Formats: sequence, structure tokens, C-alpha cells
Amino acid sequence: MAGINPYAGAGTATVPQVDATSTAQVLPKTLHPKILSSISLTLNPRLYATQEVVSDKLYSGFIEHLGRGIYGGIVDNPAAPSPAELLEAQDDGSKGTKGRLGWRKDVMKIIARDGELETPILRWPGGNFVSNYHWQDGIGPISERPKRIELAWLSTESNIFGTDEFIDYARALGVEPYLCLNMGTGTYEEALSWLEYCNGTGDTYWANLRRKNTGRDEPHNVKLWGLGNEIHGPWQVGHLSATDYTKKAARWAHGLRLVDPSIKLVSCGNQGNSDWDREVLQGLIGIVDYHSIHFYSMLGHERFSTVQGHDYEKNVFGPAAAERGIEICQSLIDLAKIERASNTYDWNNRDASVVSRPVKICYDEWNVWDEVKAPGSAGLEQAYDYTDALGVCAWLNVLVRKHEQVGIACIAQSVNVISPLMTSPNGLLFQITYYPLRLFAKYMKNGRLLNLGFSPEL
Repeated sequence: MAGINPYAGAGTATVPQVDATSTAQVLPKTLHPKILSSISLTLNPRLYATQEVVSDKLYSGFIEHLGRGIYGGIVDNPAAPSPAELLEAQDDGSKGTKGRLGWRKDVMKIIARDGELETPILRWPGGNFVSNYHWQDGIGPISERPKRIELAWLSTESNIFGTDEFIDYARALGVEPYLCLNMGTGTYEEALSWLEYCNGTGDTYWANLRRKNTGRDEPHNVKLWGLGNEIHGPWQVGHLSATDYTKKAARWAHGLRLVDPSIKLVSCGNQGNSDWDREVLQGLIGIVDYHSIHFYSMLGHERFSTVQGHDYEKNVFGPAAAERGIEICQSLIDLAKIERASNTYDWNNRDASVVSRPVKICYDEWNVWDEVKAPGSAGLEQAYDYTDALGVCAWLNVLVRKHEQVGIACIAQSVNVISPLMTSPNGLLFQITYYPLRLFAKYMKNGRLLNLGFSPEL
């Protein structure tokens, strides 16, 4: 999740009023036209606008240990249990499953690969949560797992839902798992061990421990690994400068690829348009396969706006900022490739091969979010309205238009947390933002964009 104040209570955030001496602009209401003029347009279909087909990976999901995202979202909430008929039981009485929480069948029906949203990838465990998450706490007998203080959202994590539970859930959904590494309080050795636990096939300690815990020989085979989450932000536990992060990420990437050369690595970006993104890409180009960027279009940004009012327009057209960020980020990727291939200052660091190696943007957190309505202390549970739905439509159009640059996109998040889906112990609610997402996920993929030019009739 992007930087907010997780300690703010619900309803405590306020939007300051602008006084007469302020430099902020107040747009006159007369800018809203009373009627819209009409003009005849001619639609000119031409060649394909893009060569690549629109990937289904644009409609990926994300679940984090935040509020009711996990407990009460994808699995049963021990504090407010659901009836047995709503759950798919996971505790069969064996040592390996004893204490497991049942899966919410109604949620699975929506976010499965063959479900209504046709989700191809699911990102876990965070988000801000991951920067203080130690994966060893979430494996083995559930009764022996420690409860830990959770520093991102100031809660207590039971660790009932851990790596093996997530992988089993992803397999049941038919989705590809995407794990994010703890580059806050986590260690280099811890990261290598997690990869060995998940993907190791040899007669080694962590691979054997996985076999013992799961009762299966086959590995989890996780191919997508994120090198930290929002490490650029001061809200992140263990945040770093771009220089320090780049050095650390390059070192970790080297070791991870020694453990499993087949994995895909995702560098930690900002919004795609910052000096952080530039420096990280300069240092990690040729090393990573994706560059992660995050952005939330939100009315909460009104606090920082120099133009007050016009909430409707800001909510609907906010994703235009994300589109510009994608364009700038792609330019930074191209620049990093050019400089690595033709470095006139460091001949020993020239590498022409990086030019042909694809590096795409991984937009693994995006959404419409009003942090005033949905602060961290309220579990980021936002009730969406029609304006928010139009904002989500704008977001989806941005992702489709920029699909050649954006290889993966994950809506944040899949259930309960600023989500199109909201659960109660007894049922499931579709928010208004669910409907455009469902339509795009079903129909806007596996085809090419047309180059449609609009021009007035002469």
C-alpha cells in the first residue's frame, strides 16, 4: 500500500479550508457547461495500434495481511466465523492441516482463474505488511506458530495463514503465485531460504522441510518474486535510499538466481516518474525482469491540491497521472538500456545484450482510494460510489492502452481492502467498482488494439 498515516482514526483526517490569502486556486463553477455541444465524427479504423495482444495479466489480484483482507476475506475469520456451508474446510485432522481456516467459497468463485474475474496472478503477502514479515513464522504446525506484532498497520498477526496455505489456495484458484520479499527487516539469507523452501528440488534442508510440512515432493514452483515493497517510502519499515536499495537488490538478485535461475524478479519502484525510479533502473537494468510502480488516484490528495473543489473531475480523471507515470517510466527503462549498452564513461560496464532483454512495468498496486473515507485504522474498507466506478473505468482504459509497457497489473486489493468485493460472515457484496473490472477482465484481453482515429466530418 502507498504511504498513508496508518495510525489515523476513522474520520480524523480533514481537508483544510482555503482562506483568501492562500495561493490555492478555486475554479469557478461556470466552467461546468450547462449543455454539451454535438458534432459529427467519422471513425477511421486503420492498422493495429499495437502488435502485442492485450495480456490477461492486467487483471491480476493482490491480498495483504491488512484489516479483513485475509482473515474474513479469503479465509474464515476466527473472530466472526462464517457458517460451514459457506466454507471449504482445510482442516482434515492431520498434523499438517490441523488448525487451518476454511476458504470462503463465495470469494473463490469470483477471483479464481475460471471465476467471474478470471484472475491470472495473485500477489502476497504485501504490501507494507511484508517489510516486517518473517516467512518462517508461517510454516509448520499452526499450533506452534508465533503471534507477532505487525508494524505496518499496528495489529497482531496470528500467522495461521502462511506460505503453504497461500500456495494451496493459489493452486485451488488456478492462479500464478507472486511472492514479495521482506527487504525491510528481512535478511539476505532469509530470502534465499524462502526461495529454496518454495522451489528447491534437491536433498537440502529447506526443500526437505517443505516436503515434511506439505506431505508432497513437488515444489511450490513460484516464479515471480518482488524485491521488496515501496522501500522508497518513509512509511515503510526499513526504508532505504535509492542508492542503498539498488546495491542491496542487486546482491539479493544474484543469490536468488543461483538458487533458481528460472525465476522472474521485480524491482521496487515508486510511481514511475521519480528520481528513485531512474536510479534504481540504472542500477538494476539487465538484472530484473519487471519494475514495480504503485499509484492510487484518491480524493484524499485534496489536502495537497492547489486547486480546491471539483472532486468529481479529480476522481474520474485522476488515473491520467498514472498514464503519464507509465510513459515516463518506459522512457527511464529505455534510457537505462541505452546507457548500459553504450556507456562511454565505464567501458567495463558496457553490455549491449540488455537492449534486447525485455523489462516491463509491473503495476502491482492500483486503484481508486479515498484515505479520508478508508484510513488504515479502519482496515481500508471503502464504500464506493458511481464516481469511483468511473475512476476504475479510467484506470482500466489506461492499462489497456499501455499494455505493451505494463506486463502485469494487480488491483489493490482483491477482497475487503479498498476492494470491489466486500464480505460479511454470511455473504458477499459486489461494490459498484466490481462491474467494470469484470467486463474488462472478460472481454478486454487476448486481442489487439485498433488504431481508431476520430475526425470531424468535412
